[in-house]
Amino acid sequence: MSATRALAEFALGVDAEATPEAVRHEALRILVDCVGCAVAGVVTPAGRIALEMARDERGPLTARLVGGGRASLMPAAFATTVLCNALDYEPVGPEGHVCAVAVPVALAVADAVDAPGSELLAGLLAGLEAGGRVGGALRRVGQSGAKVTPAVRGTAHAVFAAVAAAGRILRLTPAQMHEAFGIAGYSATLPTLKKVMSSEHAPMTKYDHLGLIAQNGIQAALLARKGFTGDRSVLEGEYGFWRFAGALGYDEDFVTRDLGATWTIGQTWFKRYPVILYTTPVLDTVRRLMAESGLVADAIERVEVATTRPNAVQAVSEVRDEMDAWTSTPYNVAVAAHDVRPRRAWQQPATYRRPDLVRLTRAVTVRALRADELPPAGNYWEGWCPVRVTVHSGQAHEGAQDRLPRIEDDEIDKKFRDNVVGLLSDDAAERLRTACWRAAGIGSAREITELIGTATAPARAG
Repeated sequence: MSATRALAEFALGVDAEATPEAVRHEALRILVDCVGCAVAGVVTPAGRIALEMARDERGPLTARLVGGGRASLMPAAFATTVLCNALDYEPVGPEGHVCAVAVPVALAVADAVDAPGSELLAGLLAGLEAGGRVGGALRRVGQSGAKVTPAVRGTAHAVFAAVAAAGRILRLTPAQMHEAFGIAGYSATLPTLKKVMSSEHAPMTKYDHLGLIAQNGIQAALLARKGFTGDRSVLEGEYGFWRFAGALGYDEDFVTRDLGATWTIGQTWFKRYPVILYTTPVLDTVRRLMAESGLVADAIERVEVATTRPNAVQAVSEVRDEMDAWTSTPYNVAVAAHDVRPRRAWQQPATYRRPDLVRLTRAVTVRALRADELPPAGNYWEGWCPVRVTVHSGQAHEGAQDRLPRIEDDEIDKKFRDNVVGLLSDDAAERLRTACWRAAGIGSAREITELIGTATAPARAG
């Protein structure tokens, strides 16, 4: 059996009840976190634009929009994906920004066909694992240890997360699912991450046009259901998906090895801050040094940061808009030191224009770690991300962190509440949080989507 067919049939056969409890729980953590991020995304310009686009679309299959109303299935999934990713606060993994595609697609399709929560969860599991398997097979080859990001990089493989989630919930036949995977592979976006990370300023499309990936994956499933054919060996061979996705190589065995027995979903990283993932250890270290030494943000004279991943887009020290506020490491340090809450406010004009934050932003310098400063090399997919930080406030306070942090359930719950406060009523927020955690047992996925639909975006400040 080809890898394409094996993965397609695996995704179609995912049964939430038969999945290991730890894997189900991780998927629920991802669902809770992504839903909170999607609600918080209504405050962003990108989120507002995506919702406006979706509301103009109508079709035979419709899905609930964040903030209310319904739209055609594909534009609705597009909008929710943009919202989920708008703050860059959602979980990352397995292998890149797969969660921001899998969750919105599963929610939209489950809403469109009024699927029970168990089917929503099955679709989410299928999508996360399919995306993680293809992503790992492409992205890990030649990238073990302390390696720079290759020239061609992105999350094009997330289209398999979208088609797997959609196809599983739509209950395609095995033949249709196989065709859908072939169509999806040809529907992936170009890998653009390196271009964005090397630019002075980031666009709203970010490192990958994730909304389009979500939309294209659903379309692939719908086309296959009507009889449209795809490349049934899209993942195989010298000129398979890995090649036209620009990967350095392809570990085909990774796609199918121990399917159903081992899962990549656990290799997902949750964020404490709405920033580029690898900025997290920097901010953790700054905040830890402040707490240990009793430092006050306004008394900090300057901060020196050394990291393994200094990208051009992260060097901005004069924040001009919400995209700079997302990418700028100096600004991220400043706003984390001041502990601005809710954290979705980090990317609001009223925050990034604050004089105290502007002052501290200008006092932060970032450089690459020297070879002699690096700890023994690890792998990025295992959270290896060493940073060294010195905070100057009367004297020098030095700290280090070598890996991304693991986030426990209680922190995910606190983050969810922080994300939705003021956008949902307290009652709706608690019912939504509970419904997400209980997804496997709810009668309809619409118990979740209808609550998301009650979100209200405040007028844009600044």
